Amino acid sequence: MNPDHICFATYCDSIDGLANAITLAKSIRKYAGRLVQSELLFTAPENFRHITANNSETLEKYSIKLEFFPIPDIAGKWFYGDKPYAAAAAEKYLRDQNRSSVLIWIDNDSVVIGEPSELLLSEAEELAYVPVMHNRAGSAIGSLPDELWGRIYEMQALTDDMLFPMTTPADRQEIRAYFHCGLLALRPELGIMKAWAEEFERIGSDSAIVKMCENDRTRKVFLHQHVLTGTILHRVRRGSIRELSERYNYPILFEQQYDAGRSFRSLKDVAVLRTVVSLDRIGPDWHKLLDGPPDILDWLITHLPVARP
Repeated sequence: MNPDHICFATYCDSIDGLANAITLAKSIRKYAGRLVQSELLFTAPENFRHITANNSETLEKYSIKLEFFPIPDIAGKWFYGDKPYAAAAAEKYLRDQNRSSVLIWIDNDSVVIGEPSELLLSEAEELAYVPVMHNRAGSAIGSLPDELWGRIYEMQALTDDMLFPMTTPADRQEIRAYFHCGLLALRPELGIMKAWAEEFERIGSDSAIVKMCENDRTRKVFLHQHVLTGTILHRVRRGSIRELSERYNYPILFEQQYDAGRSFRSLKDVAVLRTVVSLDRIGPDWHKLLDGPPDILDWLITHLPVARP
């Protein structure tokens, strides 16, 4: 076992998000193998205390700790604007413990169905990541950055040599570095999440950025994730970064709702799946589209908080 203290942390700012997070916690406690006893941490806004209080027995049963964080005004102006602050709260929680740790920051609609051993970092590693799922809002290699990315690159002092290529798993597009903020394993002492919140506040307050995004929903949705790229690249050595395999952040049935050059139906080698597609939209037979071990499929049918047949 890796000697680092491992903490899975996610955030919830709605009743549905809390239900998802509890399902994630249950999956870790059942399927995470050597990581099954890892620390579990939920971060939530201060004004969410009364909701979590109603689930105290469940949180205690699965040894889930809670950290609450204040939300600055700017967070309410952007989709997922509270997420960088939630991540910063999780990072601070671990930094305050003053011990060697790995923070596994994971979206609450994730489910662990196999030992996620790739999330363990070697002594030489500082961060493990997955690229964004598809090139909905990235910056394609071979094309000039659009005005939004250009402004972000300028504000974060990102140069071409820093923006190494990534390939999106769903549509196989080669894009400039663009980290998915829904699954990261990192060293808390680097202060990446604290810096992410600070950078988001700075860039999200920029008048040029605000104008570029005001009539563009996609830009409003993904600005928080855009900002993460420069935050990481200025704080993590390139040689200490590792890309996770496609067994991680595997978006089941992604092709049912989004453009994709492949299907996401096989669970045979998956360690961490995502439910980014509305299973309600697919209907009660969603599970029949998946190929995987019967016990895993039965567990998903029973535990996913949506679209049970």
